[in-house]
Amino acid sequence: MTEDIAASKNLKSARGVLVIGVGDSGAAKPAGILVGDVITRMDGKEIYDLQDLPRIVAETPANKKVEVVMIRGGEERSVSVTLGP
Repeated sequence: MTEDIAASKNLKSARGVLVIGVGDSGAAKPAGILVGDVITRMDGKEIYDLQDLPRIVAETPANKKVEVVMIRGGEERSVSVTLGP
């Protein structure tokens, strides 16, 4: 996330990962994660940049239900996501 993108979304900092695509077969779509959401926390772990999210997903056991915290429309929201195998 760049400072320019953060500013365009009225975010206080450039922390998090901007969702630019949601696959039909992944765990994000059924959980309600949308393009444009900014994911800031997953399974209690802070996400500061693009490298954090794949690392956290890789370290999480398959089929585990986790809380994903994101910002949508300037408001923080949380959803439950069950990670696939």
